[in-house]
Amino acid sequence: MLFPSQTSLIPVTVALSSFFAKFGFKAFSLNYPYWYLGTTPYKYLTGPIVPIVESLINGAINVSLFNITIYLIILTYALSVLGWVLLLKKMGDLKNRTVILFTLLLLLFPWRLFSSLTLSEGSLVMAQNLIPFVLLSFWALLEKPNLKRYLFAVLTTLFLLLINTGVLPVFLVGLMSLTLAESFREGKLEKVGEVLKRTMAPFLLGFAAASFWYGPSYWLTILFNPSLGGVSGLKVIVKIFNLLRSTLPLFLAVVAVYFTRKIKDRKTVFILTWVLTFSFLTFFRFLSDPDFWQDWTTWFSQLEIGLVFILVFLKPKSPVLRGLFVLLPFVLTFFVFNKLGKPALLGKVIPEGVRSLEQVSEIVGTQRVFLSGATVFWANALYDINQVRGGRDGVARDDNWAKGAWVLRESPSSEETKEWVDKLGVSYVLIHPENSPEYYHDFKFLEKWPTTAKSSQNILEDVIYAF
Repeated sequence: MLFPSQTSLIPVTVALSSFFAKFGFKAFSLNYPYWYLGTTPYKYLTGPIVPIVESLINGAINVSLFNITIYLIILTYALSVLGWVLLLKKMGDLKNRTVILFTLLLLLFPWRLFSSLTLSEGSLVMAQNLIPFVLLSFWALLEKPNLKRYLFAVLTTLFLLLINTGVLPVFLVGLMSLTLAESFREGKLEKVGEVLKRTMAPFLLGFAAASFWYGPSYWLTILFNPSLGGVSGLKVIVKIFNLLRSTLPLFLAVVAVYFTRKIKDRKTVFILTWVLTFSFLTFFRFLSDPDFWQDWTTWFSQLEIGLVFILVFLKPKSPVLRGLFVLLPFVLTFFVFNKLGKPALLGKVIPEGVRSLEQVSEIVGTQRVFLSGATVFWANALYDINQVRGGRDGVARDDNWAKGAWVLRESPSSEETKEWVDKLGVSYVLIHPENSPEYYHDFKFLEKWPTTAKSSQNILEDVIYAF
């Protein structure tokens, strides 16, 4: 059996697929009992495609869900290269040498595969890898509109969103890039609004069909969700403002492309819109908090694809600039690799930092435990542990978990902590001291726990407190 690195979110995918394997299609009518106080519908946490596919494969060849998830990530990673080649060939003739160079760079640049195995959730990675094929269906529709191609564009959109709705921002940037590329005629952009209507209609139908599956309250839950990363929430008006503000990079990219006078073909329009949008997104996030690399690297998988676009198709004249573009993915990957403690990307044993979960499972039984750090994501891929947190905060329906999580991790007050322990129905809390191999050390005031709990027990390098 293969296991990813400790910081990977692949265990989240495995946990959710395991639940489907146990309950079948009934799972989609149930709340997921192990996360967010058992109040969140299972179908909010994952689209149906990945759990169904993984369960079918698991039943057919009896391979672990960890292996299946990892193999599917690698398979869709390879398919994404083919998808991008086919899409760019549709936009204009590509010479064989260009295709070979493009393919090699996409395969050799390390960030996408590295981040897929160390930082990302499996179903989201798979969905992002399939984006070029969905864009191909829209391009075919724009080339020769007919009912068959229209329905195919709707179905591919639906399929993508039923894998993971988190792919929506990247897909919309790709769709806008495609719209501008199709609008490029005789050296300038024409009838952008008309083309946009032709692309948005099938997209909106696919979106509506996906919303029928998830339910209208799904999007309202995301919009009104009062938590961001476990910290007490924001007013909905602020969240709406932040959503609108996040569209600014795309707007700036569109304006930059519109006023660029040296564009020669549709591929260049697509590439510039794609690259500029994700460049602006990355730059703004970097400026807001340079130390929070987990945030400003969010879009780097798309930016890495953009760097390949630039090197192969736009061909910067400056050898220094070309060299910087080639080195950037390797430098960033090496930087994050060191930050993560140089983990094994794949291994045959459970990572050291989450091995305490075996004893945690034995101790807590069916009672609720508060976990933090990587153990949150691994717990339910390995055991049926009832915990406060979970693997997809944005769709949680009960805001008490987030408020309580913040107090337990960051409040110095023993009284306030005990109050929230009782309110959340927590019987145990797993703490990671400074010598713990757990990567994330979220608890700020370790000294409050001995005075708050009834008893404690050492588990490897961690401590579990009982209440």
